[in-house]
Amino acid sequence: MRSSSPLISIHLINYNCQPFLKQAVESALQQSLTDFELIIADDGSQDESQNLIKSFRDPRIRTFLNAHWGLEKSRQWVLNHSRGKWTAIFDADDISKANRLEILLKLALETQAVIVGGQIEEIDENGTYLSSPMLYSLDEEEIRQRLGKKYSVCHGASIYLTDLARAVGGYRVQTNGLGEDEDLFIRMSKKGRVVNSKKIVLQRRIRRGSVCNHFQSRVVSIFPPGQEAALDSIYWARVAKSYFRGKQYRLAENAFQKSLEAHWGNPGAYWGLLMIIFNKVLNKFRKGA
Repeated sequence: MRSSSPLISIHLINYNCQPFLKQAVESALQQSLTDFELIIADDGSQDESQNLIKSFRDPRIRTFLNAHWGLEKSRQWVLNHSRGKWTAIFDADDISKANRLEILLKLALETQAVIVGGQIEEIDENGTYLSSPMLYSLDEEEIRQRLGKKYSVCHGASIYLTDLARAVGGYRVQTNGLGEDEDLFIRMSKKGRVVNSKKIVLQRRIRRGSVCNHFQSRVVSIFPPGQEAALDSIYWARVAKSYFRGKQYRLAENAFQKSLEAHWGNPGAYWGLLMIIFNKVLNKFRKGA
């Protein structure tokens, strides 16, 4: 029977992620820690997501099929309807490790933190492994310095105290360039500890249609050949960066070249190729020394 006061509320916001949604939901339902509710909120998807969501049969699932409100308003809606002491963010295109909740909650209780994140490994659109970049610092001072910038806490691999998030105002529509997740975590960090686990708890999927890709493509897409080419270019550049972090330099070079073939105006791809050339020169120098 579904508990009226579960330990954890899992938030899963979906918008046109039907090809990946089933895996994301299964990764939530198969958690080793089982005292949770899974709240699936569809943000007015135009694909077959809502039919898929209606097909899920598990007493721990609560569903909301909403209009297209946008990510911030959808996140706040789910936060307002959460019954768990803790909130865990499960993005609709990612795959969580089976012991994710167990790992993060244990660390939260040990450290008395109000926000806990984990490490990730990156996969491409097809689920192919790219790298395990270990992007998120274990040093709390460094985490705080990075808040509002990049690689502080992975929102999609986090848990946090539900009531505290509501008390500081929850998710807000952003006008200052911050992500809604960073904005919330900055406010919550003033009320308690923020820590990261050293363990990998999530497979984060890099895909063309993600919110991150759309955000990064906003400048490139101004120039011809336009939006679709820009999204394709940003996708390949992000794949390349993951390969580069994993020291798979030949694969990274090929992906950066694909990025520029898709759209000539992506500065990140040019910068990536320069880094690869620099790395080749440095390796030759080291071998000759």
